[in-house]
Amino acid sequence: GGPQLVARIWSARGGDEGREGARKPASIEERALRALARREKLLASGETDAVRLVHGEADALPGLFVDRFGSALRVIVAGRAALPIWERASAALASTLSKELGAEPSRVLVLALRPAPPGDLECVRLVAEPAPPVPLVVREGALRFRVDLGLGEPARPRPGVGFFTDQRANRRRVASRVRAGGRYLNLFAHTGAFSAALLAAGAGDVTSVDLSAPYLAQLEENLERSGLASERHRSVRRDARRFVNELADGERFDGIVLDPPTAAGAGRSYWSVRGGLAELVERCVRHLAPGGFLLVTSNDRSARSAQLAELVEAAAGRASTPVRVADAAPSPDSPNLRGFPEGAAFKGLLVERMR
Repeated sequence: GGPQLVARIWSARGGDEGREGARKPASIEERALRALARREKLLASGETDAVRLVHGEADALPGLFVDRFGSALRVIVAGRAALPIWERASAALASTLSKELGAEPSRVLVLALRPAPPGDLECVRLVAEPAPPVPLVVREGALRFRVDLGLGEPARPRPGVGFFTDQRANRRRVASRVRAGGRYLNLFAHTGAFSAALLAAGAGDVTSVDLSAPYLAQLEENLERSGLASERHRSVRRDARRFVNELADGERFDGIVLDPPTAAGAGRSYWSVRGGLAELVERCVRHLAPGGFLLVTSNDRSARSAQLAELVEAAAGRASTPVRVADAAPSPDSPNLRGFPEGAAFKGLLVERMR
């Protein structure tokens, strides 16, 4: 009943194998190709070359995640159940995608085991040559983003790739709500994928706030690569909470993106999404223009989806601001498996301030 994952189910039919006419569980390769078939429409659309091809339990491959980034495959082993299967699954994907990726695509393995084994561990390594190009740039529509597969820091257990495929649907959602010439704020901006989407949709003014200078530098690089570097954008190196707290009472935005990390430190202070999100949502709602939107996401896997809605509605009530709330789920290639909240990429809501 607790939030910790204690078992991974390989097949619910395992006990039936000895019975006459019973079907055997699908093989590793079959499961990988079924996962690929579920993304067939997205892959065929040519919209992007950054796609999650396998999403753990939701694709019947427990503890295994595979991303396509351009011409490379990034294979993440998040549980020991995936240690015996990752090579066969990723080889099946590479073979099937040979037309798109080449006969021998790059494959990078990331060991993200919890708890980590004792001693030094090579967490990131190239397992199939050639090495991916440097820089490795992926596309999403007309936008371009540099990603880092982590080979430069092989001992880092959870290297940040610099781009989140699971937020693709939300980038589309916020872009569709942009008012030409409107004013927008991207908090915890990371490397700027939401900022790029807002600018490309016609935003007149976008402010990107993040405490990391390297992230902001990569953000500017991504905007320039996408042809969006202009006076319409401003990067601010600042703690997002302090930035919002220091806004003038009457300052309003047509849209705010609030996609915080699970936890973050700023000097001696510490912030977690579990304890600090409610106050931050309330302050953001106060700074929405009538008809404006707030996209809010949470990576707190111990919380239920309904809890985020309750948090947002309570925050809006304290701000005396009427809102309408809609689901902002992860992109379809990072599917949620019913009854398995540990596998959800995040919980998200799109909050609209009523006029």
